Order: sequence, then C-alpha cells, then structure tokens
Amino acid sequence: MYENGAAVLQMKKVFLKSEKQDRKKYMTRIRTYDSKSEEMSLYVGKGEVQSFSLDAVYECIFEAEEGRYGCEGVITRRYHDQDGEQIVLRIQNGLYVV
Repeated sequence: MYENGAAVLQMKKVFLKSEKQDRKKYMTRIRTYDSKSEEMSLYVGKGEVQSFSLDAVYECIFEAEEGRYGCEGVITRRYHDQDGEQIVLRIQNGLYVV
C-alpha cells in the first residue's frame, strides 16, 4: 500500500529525563506497512540505525497516491540484515491526513 515510499521521521518526545531529544529529521523508505498490527518497517540510512531511541515517540510523515499522511509511534526494533538497516515503528492512534 505505502511500500517503497519516502518517509521523514523525527523524534517528538522522549520518555527518559536523562535522554536528550534528537531534533534531526531522518529520511527513510517504507519497507512494509501492516494495518492489522499497526506497524511500519522502515529502511534507514547506513550507520543511522543506532541513532533511533527505543524510549521516544516519533512522528512519521509520508506521501501516497491518495495524499500526504502522518502518524506517531514508538520504535520497537532496530536491526541490520542483508537488506540493510531497518527499524519497526509501532503506530499509535492510526494515520492522519497532513
């Protein structure tokens, strides 16, 4: 549905007081989107996978044929495999139109 589309990911809020909020915008590419589990798998840039916090809320903005969408969620997994560096974003409160 949204696969292979570009997405911009940015930290919105951190959970730990000791963690500094990252203001950088990360250019990613959507690998998969699962509406049932409300999870999105994203390819990230080389060397960036460890930059993503597992203790923060991120906003993801992307474009599709139907328009521009956004969502907020938490990263549940960060990993590297033969396809490259990836993260999994668990979406909270669904998608919204931007």
